Amino acid sequence: MEKIGISVCLPLVFEGKVIGIMLFGEKISKNAFTSQDIEFLTNLSYQASVALKNATLYSELSQRKEELEKFYRLTVGRELKMMELKQKVKELEEKLKKN
Repeated sequence: MEKIGISVCLPLVFEGKVIGIMLFGEKISKNAFTSQDIEFLTNLSYQASVALKNATLYSELSQRKEELEKFYRLTVGRELKMMELKQKVKELEEKLKKN
C-alpha cells in the first residue's frame, strides 16, 4: 500500500460486518499519524459506517415503498373493476326480472 501512497487503512464496520474501507494518504505535514489522529479517523470511520448503512437502508425502504404503492394501485384497480362488474350483473339481473 505504500507504493500507492496509503498510510492508514480503516474498515467500515456496521453490526459486526465490514461494509467498506477508508484509505488515507500521508498527512500534508508529512508527520506520522499520532494516536489522536488514529482515534479521530476511527471515529470518522464509525460515523461513515452508520451514514453508509443509513443510506443503504433508505434506498431499500424507498424501493419497497414503490413496490407496495404499485401493488396497492393494482389492487385498487381490480377492486374498482369488480365493483363495476357487480353493478352490471345486478343491472342485467334486474332487466331479466322485468322481462
